[in-house]
Amino acid sequence: MKIPLKRKLGGLISVIIFVIAAGFYIAKEYDHIFDFTPAPSPTVNGSCSVHFIDVGQGDSSLISCNGVNVLIDAGENNKGDDVLLKLSELGINKLDYVIGTHAHSDHIGGLDTVLNAIEVENIILSDLPDKLVPTTKTYTDLLEAIVENEVNLIPAEAGESFDIGGGKLTILSPITDSYKDLNNWSIVTRFVYGDTSFLFMGDAEETVENDIIDRSTLRSTLLKVGHHGSSTSSSEAFLNAVRPDFAVIEVGKGNSYGHPSAQTLSLLRNIGAAVYRTDINGDITAVSDGKNITITCENEG
Repeated sequence: MKIPLKRKLGGLISVIIFVIAAGFYIAKEYDHIFDFTPAPSPTVNGSCSVHFIDVGQGDSSLISCNGVNVLIDAGENNKGDDVLLKLSELGINKLDYVIGTHAHSDHIGGLDTVLNAIEVENIILSDLPDKLVPTTKTYTDLLEAIVENEVNLIPAEAGESFDIGGGKLTILSPITDSYKDLNNWSIVTRFVYGDTSFLFMGDAEETVENDIIDRSTLRSTLLKVGHHGSSTSSSEAFLNAVRPDFAVIEVGKGNSYGHPSAQTLSLLRNIGAAVYRTDINGDITAVSDGKNITITCENEG
């Protein structure tokens, strides 16, 4: 059994380690083979919304579909309250699933605040190799919140799918234990609602893109661009496989990383994608009726 965070952490964290590890172990004991073959588009009723929440230099996305809510990341440590405010504005007081794409603070930093404030039924995390398990306060705060709030832990398994209000959310990656950095351990997911689809890349880089090009259906109506538009992601081959009509970049205004890169923006223009950015457009909402996606923005830019 692989035990995360088995370094010099005592007291309460030792209990957390045991519970988290047990959750991963039990789930793996009942592992099974998942079918990556795309199913025919189901008949859908009503509309489904995906909200890209402006949390500055970080990620936070919310799928809200026929009463089922999925939060993907919650920005930096000081952005949890901003995410909670957005949930309150949308009338959401329960999350069916939370996905922490990977253990960097600009993605999972605000998740403990969310878990401590509202009901969360399930959380999906990658089962990291021991040498990559962070000992940061950000990560251990999240583990504490999971245990204290009795949130069901689901280890990310490529190919596993979840019914989300008549839509289907499928985990595409991580697909191997060989990744050597946390960005490439990002949980990559694709959400299909009727004839429309959304691809969420976390901070997955070109290595992961190459791994999933031949393994998974990637063609998607909307792409949440990987790694804030960095040149380490969004390769030409990958974008040609996805061919999104819309691309959303979650990025902070005037960030010190130079995100998004000119290269990424050029490649997106070359495939004809309409690009939206949280640093320019603020909160971005994509509404699907199962046939088409309509985009609205807090700021038109």
